[in-house]
Amino acid sequence: MNFKYRRAGPHLEEAYTALGIDSKKAAQGGPNVPIGWNYKKQTKHDGITYEPTQAQFFTIVNVEDGVLVGWYKYGPFHTGQQQVPKVTVLPKLKDWADIAFLKWKSQAEKHNKPLNNLKYIFSAMVANSQSNAALGRALGHGKNFDDGEHCSCIEGWEKRKEWDMNTDEGKVLLASPNGRGAALTLIKHKGTFGLGTRIDRMAVWCSKKNDWELNWVFFVNLNPL
Repeated sequence: MNFKYRRAGPHLEEAYTALGIDSKKAAQGGPNVPIGWNYKKQTKHDGITYEPTQAQFFTIVNVEDGVLVGWYKYGPFHTGQQQVPKVTVLPKLKDWADIAFLKWKSQAEKHNKPLNNLKYIFSAMVANSQSNAALGRALGHGKNFDDGEHCSCIEGWEKRKEWDMNTDEGKVLLASPNGRGAALTLIKHKGTFGLGTRIDRMAVWCSKKNDWELNWVFFVNLNPL
């Protein structure tokens, strides 16, 4: 789970072990393949010029155990607004859900694994202010979730907090920026995952190496109908 930059990737080993997921990296002979995507070159398609937005998506794909992990997700709309001048003409392929799906599909085909075996969608190292506001309300803090102040309450997988998707808290978190990618992965690719496939529940917890890391995981119910 390692790139040459953006730290060493998320620390999910404890959750992986509890869920029966192999945590070894591809470089160690394991199934976790890190894939990075960075839109930094001007391109032209169908007569339209697309200026680089500097969008970046880092994803771990594990088709053996049915796992997708997104931990560095800065899409073209967000990064395009930060360019000088602003980039407003965005590529058609711009959502993490679509890019992650293509990586999932290519890895599954490469390793001859079923495409519809997605079981877990992680959003790791969460730092989005809107997501933290939603989580703070869900946990009853009355204010935005703050790593330094609140992570100790949910430190480690054993102290995780879970919600079903039929609860108000679960629905709010699924609709937040760090939940939408998981939802869209299933909604936009029903032909692959099945019409009845849905997210049943989610969990949040903090891990700590040098710094606190807030992680979310969504559990996929594989019900193709």
